[in-house]
Amino acid sequence: MQPLVGKKVYPKKMRWRFYLVYIAIVIVVAVVVFYMTKNMYQTRESEIPDIAKNASGKSSQRVNEFPKKEKIIKETAPQEHEGENNIAKNREYAGKTADDVQSEIASYSHKDDDNTPTSSGMVIFTMASDYYLKKDYNKAIELYKLALPHNKMAAVYIGLCYYWRKDYINAVTYFEQALQFNKVDFIAKKYVALSYYNLNDLERARKLMEEALLLMDDNELKELQTMLLEERKVMDGYSDLSGVKFKILFSKEKTLSAERTVLDILNEAYRTIGGRLDLYPSQPITVILYNEKDFFDITRSPGWAGGLYDGKIRLPIKGMEEQKQILTRILFHEYVHALVHTITPKCPLWINEGLAQYFSEIDMEKIGQVIPLQTLEDSFPGDTEQVIIAYVESYSAVSYLIDRYSIYRMKELLYAIGKTGDVKTAFESALFISYDSFLKTWEKD
Repeated sequence: MQPLVGKKVYPKKMRWRFYLVYIAIVIVVAVVVFYMTKNMYQTRESEIPDIAKNASGKSSQRVNEFPKKEKIIKETAPQEHEGENNIAKNREYAGKTADDVQSEIASYSHKDDDNTPTSSGMVIFTMASDYYLKKDYNKAIELYKLALPHNKMAAVYIGLCYYWRKDYINAVTYFEQALQFNKVDFIAKKYVALSYYNLNDLERARKLMEEALLLMDDNELKELQTMLLEERKVMDGYSDLSGVKFKILFSKEKTLSAERTVLDILNEAYRTIGGRLDLYPSQPITVILYNEKDFFDITRSPGWAGGLYDGKIRLPIKGMEEQKQILTRILFHEYVHALVHTITPKCPLWINEGLAQYFSEIDMEKIGQVIPLQTLEDSFPGDTEQVIIAYVESYSAVSYLIDRYSIYRMKELLYAIGKTGDVKTAFESALFISYDSFLKTWEKD
């Protein structure tokens, strides 16, 4: 037959090639559409930012993983749905910081049947967590409180913010609120126990500590358990002298005038130091007077220590009541620590100890920067001779700052450290100088 004019006819083999090409194109299009759809879904899932993002941009756990109901604490906590405790072992909690708890709690998920976090609540929660990681606890608290109606997890973080600021009363309030949402919340139970311990409510601390240890094996809580047993044994024989400003605990074994002497000195410190700084504590300060053995057994302080402040003023009193000048110096020193704590728990150690020495009215010779001040921000050397140098140097540096910028500016510096959590920013805002420049230039030998 004659083909129609203008119509192209391909050989049979060529037609099969066209069919194969057509099929291949269809397959490729299908695969592309499939992956585009999948990527769009994953993009929507990842729109909620990472709460555990640190300064380097690394991340560990997504916010949208928190509401999953099948987990309580990933890997480190007992799983409810397994029917038995999965105890994490050999974990070190000594010296734990806010960053450590953030890492621990970032893998942590609350059981919350009634309140699934909304997207707006998640955005606020994420912003708050960013400030938490930066240790700007004031801003973090403000945002977590806004997120709380949408995400009950925020109650734990608010409690932690107050805990790291050593505001244990407010910390207890939010940890207990978190425990109303979830009775097996290990983080809330652990840190409310530690908060009650710091508030000297030893019985509540013991009860909550034991409940927390049933949820998870924890070295820090075991250490607290040992301290509680020792302290309760000692405190069973103690009575108290309570006032509006101070609560003094002392041994019943002897009839001493020491507690009255201590109260008189503390009232003098309250008036004198408070008047110079225009600063007075809003809550009563607990003071515990030990015999020498009990003091070193409980505090585990070095032999040269004349007193200690760790949320409570603790000091050995035996024979000291007869040396009123020494007792006055020690109590003034520890009272300053208590006062600084009401403003900021994150004060660099050299500033904290320097202020305590300054207001103890010790007439000591000033020295320059023998030990780099930056190394004295978190701890003092272990060697006794070096410790003495560190105290004198801290006193000298603080005296210089007060003489140069005034006592008012030093108080503003403390408030700035409390607000920002960053000594460099605080120096610039309160003293209008660079912290790094001060460290490099002040009295270098």
